[in-house]
Amino acid sequence: MTPRTRLGPGAGVGVVALSLSLALVFTTAACSAPKQKPGAPYHHTTTGFRNPERSPERHWSWRGLPWILTRLIASFRDIEPPPNHVVSADQALAGLGAMKDRDTLT
Repeated sequence: MTPRTRLGPGAGVGVVALSLSLALVFTTAACSAPKQKPGAPYHHTTTGFRNPERSPERHWSWRGLPWILTRLIASFRDIEPPPNHVVSADQALAGLGAMKDRDTLT
């Protein structure tokens, strides 16, 4: 029989403190300014992309919370596609053939 380790009543505080410490480290690392990629436009950085200077800042707003909650709740529901949502292969090929000499964006 394998012995079990039991955590005392103060163990939860340690877990919370560790979680907060890790969150602080990752947040601080994410806030460092990216460096511009040599010879590339301003918005290209060594770590990816950034918005141009004087772009509007995005700030968290409680006004977005209802939308986030709606999307979260909707993610648990089954979605029923509308009737005739999917076309048959013959219909798709016929539509594609009708456009063969025209410029299209699919």
